[in-house]
Amino acid sequence: MRLLITIFVITVISITVLWFIRLSIIPNENKSMLSSGLPMSEDKHETALSDNVFTNALRPNAKQITRLVTGDNKSPIYMVNLLKFKKYANYPDKRLTTLSGQEAYSIYAEELEPYLKQVGGEIIFKGEVNNLLIGTIDELWDAVAVVYYPSKNVLLKMINNTDYQKIEIHRQAGLEGQLNIETTSYPLQQNND
Repeated sequence: MRLLITIFVITVISITVLWFIRLSIIPNENKSMLSSGLPMSEDKHETALSDNVFTNALRPNAKQITRLVTGDNKSPIYMVNLLKFKKYANYPDKRLTTLSGQEAYSIYAEELEPYLKQVGGEIIFKGEVNNLLIGTIDELWDAVAVVYYPSKNVLLKMINNTDYQKIEIHRQAGLEGQLNIETTSYPLQQNND
């Protein structure tokens, strides 16, 4: 089972990276057609396609929240997190700290585990980004994590938990921004040869 999950995670990450690479090499004259189909907002922090740059964000905008809470809320999801850390942690309550952004985020990730467990979720993969093997992008993310949730409903239940919201301060202090990509699993074809 672990092997299948590992294969799935590698496949999801590969597809995600290839999708970003594909978008980054589309000629400029075709971008208007592509970007016109993407929901855009006035929020400058929204994840969007603009001149081959993907904007990291800390929070979803209203349209992204609507997409999260509509549709199939009962099937399992895998959230692919592409994480970009601040050089130094910057807490919203202005506390003094010598933590790096990655160290602050690590506190969040460690404290997140019990909340995931409560809703039946788990971190199934996390790793440091070392290199971009194929394609180009302006700046690499620092880390990748894939988190399993039994459904969107349990994800929403977790993030609305007031105790969870208290640990979120470490995420906010540590992250410059992220891309958070909702995925679902699909059966891998088996070779019967």
